[in-house]
Amino acid sequence: MKVFLKPADSMSRAMFRVADALSLYGPEGVEVVDDIEHADLVVLHVIGADVFEYVKSLDKPFAVIQYCYQSAGGTLEQWKELWAKAVAVWSYYDLEAL
Repeated sequence: MKVFLKPADSMSRAMFRVADALSLYGPEGVEVVDDIEHADLVVLHVIGADVFEYVKSLDKPFAVIQYCYQSAGGTLEQWKELWAKAVAVWSYYDLEAL
């Protein structure tokens, strides 16, 4: 499986460190690609509600790393819809409780 992990250039160094760690310690059989066009899966580093518009134009399966939730904007319904469309959601928040 080919995975695109790169955070947006405007994101903080923390998101790049997560992407770097995933690249180094990812499971066997996963190839990290630098071009989203060659990816089978896109990992989204989510810190804001702008992700709602972005996924509308995304024609690939995606996973979510949810760094921010309540401070990110958007409604709970919007977030639940996004998470339901994702193939995986990872966060240090207890999103399942929502």
